[in-house]
Amino acid sequence: MEQAVLHGIHRSHTHAKITVTGQVTLPPLLRAIADLNIPLGPLARRPAGWAFTVTRTAGALVAATLQSARPRLGFARLALDERIAEVAVTGSGLRSDPAIRPIFCETLLRIGVHLELMSATGDRLSVLCHDSQAIPATRALREALAIGVTGLRPTDDQSTCVTIQVDRKSG
Repeated sequence: MEQAVLHGIHRSHTHAKITVTGQVTLPPLLRAIADLNIPLGPLARRPAGWAFTVTRTAGALVAATLQSARPRLGFARLALDERIAEVAVTGSGLRSDPAIRPIFCETLLRIGVHLELMSATGDRLSVLCHDSQAIPATRALREALAIGVTGLRPTDDQSTCVTIQVDRKSG
């Protein structure tokens, strides 16, 4: 079994979540977004429809475009939430280390973070949550994963993304 090597904990406030409910036919919905040349983030099936993310700056445009195409797309309701953040752990072996996901989820649930859209790759485990939960989530994950902060730096010009470089503490 490969053990995960953690590189960082990140939080970003650059996403918007759009939820469409009702009888949604997914391919035309995705085509309408693609025609805007806007990249789509995580996509999740909901009991009553679909939820997905786009960049916060594109959220209003995507929502307005979909709303105007509502009769053709067949959804009943659209909601735009611009007050979300992404919290992520990066490293290597994150999917192959069976301990990382439960620690990630248990830690966030313990402090009351509602796990919106979650995604996992070999080098990234992330979740969307309410904006106000991003800083407490980052702190809780740092403690739960037994890592120490070695540096803090903005990762973009607007300082909306923060990267915390981490080293795993030796036991």
